[in-house]
Amino acid sequence: MIEFVDDERAVNGRRITALPSGRRVADIDFAELVVKGRILAQEDGLIPGASQSWVPA
Repeated sequence: MIEFVDDERAVNGRRITALPSGRRVADIDFAELVVKGRILAQEDGLIPGASQSWVPA
């Protein structure tokens, strides 16, 4: 799950977490999963192409 937050610890204003564990995911690791097709966007964000939820492929 991607959350956009006002937190100085969040990279690029976003916090990425794995659910249900709540474990934080580094931006670089998230990007690698997307590029390798290991996770797929649910297209559930407010803006097309900006998904909040992702699921295993």
